[in-house]
Amino acid sequence: MQFIKAKNLANYIKIKPCPFCGETEEIAVEEYEHGAGLRWRIFCCNCMAGIDRGYDQSPYPLIDLWNTRAYTGI
Repeated sequence: MQFIKAKNLANYIKIKPCPFCGETEEIAVEEYEHGAGLRWRIFCCNCMAGIDRGYDQSPYPLIDLWNTRAYTGI
C-alpha cells in the first residue's frame, strides 16, 4: 500500500486546500487493498475529511474531484 502527499505525485499537480479546515500541505492520497483489487482515496491529514468512492484505480481522478468540490457523497 502507498501513502503519498498529493502535491508530491507530480510537479504539475496543484491541490486546493481542504474545504473544511483550510489545510494546504497535508492532503494525501492512499492506495489500499479492496476485494476487487487496489483502490485509492484522498483525504486531509489534519481533519480527516476525504473522498473514497471505492472504485478509483488511480489517484488522479480523485485529485480532480477534490479540486472541483463536485463530490456529493452518499
